[in-house]
This record gives sequence, C-alpha cells and structure tokens, in this order.
Amino acid sequence: MSKQITKTQVLKFLRSVSIMVLAATNDDRPLSTVLLFAVDDDFNFYFATKSETYKAKAITKNPKVSFSVWQHKQMLVQIDGEAKPLENEEAINKAVEDIAHATENIKDFWPPILRVRGKGDYVVFKIKPSWIRAMDISIDTIKESETSFTEIEI
Repeated sequence: MSKQITKTQVLKFLRSVSIMVLAATNDDRPLSTVLLFAVDDDFNFYFATKSETYKAKAITKNPKVSFSVWQHKQMLVQIDGEAKPLENEEAINKAVEDIAHATENIKDFWPPILRVRGKGDYVVFKIKPSWIRAMDISIDTIKESETSFTEIEI
C-alpha cells in the first residue's frame, strides 16, 4: 500500500520549492514553461510574467492550465486549475512579494523573469486549483499494484 500524504505535508513541500513546470495551450499548440511560484494556505498559486509572452497570451485565450512541482527523492505534485490575472494592486504586490520570498531558498538564484525582454507590462496570475494529487518519491523503487498518488481535497 502506498504512503498516504496529508494536505499539510503537500503544502509544506510546495513552500520548500519555488519552481513549477506549467502547461497551457495556444490554439491547438501545446506550451510548457518553467516558472517561479508562491502558494497560499488555500492552495492558490501565483506567478508573474510579461503580458506579451506566449504563456500569457495562451492563458488569456484558455485559462485552463496544468502544472507539476517535484523534487528528486522527495515528492511530486500535479495540479490542474484555472489561471486568471490579478487586478487588485494590493493583491498583486502581495503575490510579487510572496514569489520573491519563495526563491530565497535557492542559492545564487536570479529569476528568469528579470531576463525577459520585449513588450508588455508584468502581469501576475492566480491559479485556483480544481484537482491536486501528490506522490511520495522518497523511496528508491516503486512496485505497487495500485496508484502511488494521493488525491488532495481542496
């Protein structure tokens, strides 16, 4: 039987890492990208990008996204949800501060967003999850007759 993972364990893990791989679609073309993120107590995720990036344009057309967060020999978390831009200035400032704080655990790290050139203002997106599952990957081998994932109620 697989080790069941609690909601608290998942949140603690998500706060210990700060990089996700996000998947979206732009018309009929898939798109994946690596992003910095922050997560709140209700499992809402926040990330920032320029408004003219491929990902921002894709999410504007279709806000349904999927993303994964993982750390070798720790945990894998998969999430589906809907991304919407924040419009409230106070919420935007808090999210940007939280994203910056989330990267403090990465030594000698410079956020890729600082290297993004081109047109457009920065936009902060909030992802409200519709589905979350997690897998303990701390063991060296997995031989299970049933799924190793734990669905997390949100």
